[in-house]
This record gives sequence, structure tokens and C-alpha cells, in this order.
Amino acid sequence: MIKTVISQREALKKLSQAISKPIYVEKTQSSEIRASNIDPQIVSSWYDHLNKSGILVVSSRTDILNFLIHRYNLVSYLEIGVRDGNNFRNIRCLNKTGVDPSKEFPDIENVVYTTSDEFFSSLEGDVKYDLIFIDGLHLDHQVSKDIQNSLSHLYENGIILMHDCNPPTIHHAREDFSDLSTPAGGKWNGTTWKAYARERCTNKDIFACVIDLDWGCGLIHIQDKQKLYNKDELDTCLEYTYMDENRKSLLNLISVDKFLSMDIGKDTQG
Repeated sequence: MIKTVISQREALKKLSQAISKPIYVEKTQSSEIRASNIDPQIVSSWYDHLNKSGILVVSSRTDILNFLIHRYNLVSYLEIGVRDGNNFRNIRCLNKTGVDPSKEFPDIENVVYTTSDEFFSSLEGDVKYDLIFIDGLHLDHQVSKDIQNSLSHLYENGIILMHDCNPPTIHHAREDFSDLSTPAGGKWNGTTWKAYARERCTNKDIFACVIDLDWGCGLIHIQDKQKLYNKDELDTCLEYTYMDENRKSLLNLISVDKFLSMDIGKDTQG
């Protein structure tokens, strides 16, 4: 059995709260917030991009994840699809675990080298996380399994963040990663967006939105009740041309500013 050491979760959460003052944000300009009532020396340990003026530039999935961890005092983090560890190493969470089937980068601390299916099947039912980041195989069938498995291992009010949910062209959304002949070249978002869109259309027990940043960061929050997207049949909604024409409403695409000002669990009902 693969176990994650989270039995001290409440103690860790208290420690997190002790070193983290509340965040009060003041909108400044696109993709930036001004963090007030924060000791920069404390926060700099969580946010690499917080400058001396207290301006936090949110420009990547890593920034979004660290913002969620800090704002909501999250202490347990799981990352599916670590690869070279560039994102994983920069996550500021007290207890984090990574999963990746490739041993191309074998020396990353706290990474389990196996498939996400094998990892989840080896977990005991009571092993749960505050935040799960899905960035593994970018294909609908696998991402859908990762979502369902993640939902089963989230704490109450837990959050899933997914990368690659807003492919800019049909070429970026191709299924074959190895096809470099398209205008997208080596850029590949795959069909991750379909797995996310399916949740938007069928799962009423979550809140889902895509933050318009870094290829689209899909956020799923349990315990909320979203208004399902039901303007057309599911099969139609999962066609790229349809998504492209209805991108904002189907994906529930929101700006970085709106995300930063949103109080998840209060502003995300209905």
C-alpha cells in the first residue's frame, strides 16, 4: 500500500495558519494583486514572485497553486504528472507528493514513480488531499480517470487544478503528441479540455471554471453546486469547433483578476 503521511494534517494546518497572515487583495492591473497585511519576509517563502512593494505577479500555474495554498491554508498537495519537477519543486506546501511514470528525472524528492492509476489504486480510502494538480497524460480518457480518482481523495472543500484546459487552436488540441507537422509545432494541450468540459456538463456537485492563464487552468471545487452547461448535447459540446465558438460559457472562462478576488466556497455557489 502506498500511504501519504497526512495524519498530522490538523497540526500542520495550525502551523500554516500561524505563519500566514490573512490575505487582503487590492486589484492593481491585469494578472497582479497587491497583498496587504502581509509580512513580505514570511510570504516570500511561499511566493517567489512577491516583490518588495508587495505586488504579486500571477503568471503561471505554479503561482495559482501557491496562491491557493496560502490563501486557504492548504497543507496537503498531490501532483499528477511531475516530469522534470519544475512546477513541483516550486510548490510551497507543507506536505506534498508527486506521481509520474517516467524515471527520466529519478531524483526528485517525494515523487512516486508509477502511473496515476496504479498510485490511486494503492491508496487507502482515507488518504486525502487538500489540493490535487492534474497535469499527466493529456488525453480525455486518462484525464477523466484522474479527475474521478482525485474527487475520491479530496478533503471536504478540496480543490482540483488542471493544466491545459483552454487550447488556443485545434492543432494544440490534437490527440497525437508526436505529430509536429501542425502549426502548433511541439506545443500540445491534447484533449484535457474534454475531460474538464464533461464535468461542466454533467457534474452538478462541483463548481468548475477555467482561469485564463498558462494554457487554461481548470479549477474544480467540491461541495459547491454549479449550474450545468446544458445548451447542447454532450457529444456536441465535446467537439472542438463547438468549444471554440462557445469557449467562454462552456469552459466558464474567467480572468486572473476574477479568480484572485473570488472567495472559493462563498462566491462559487450556484
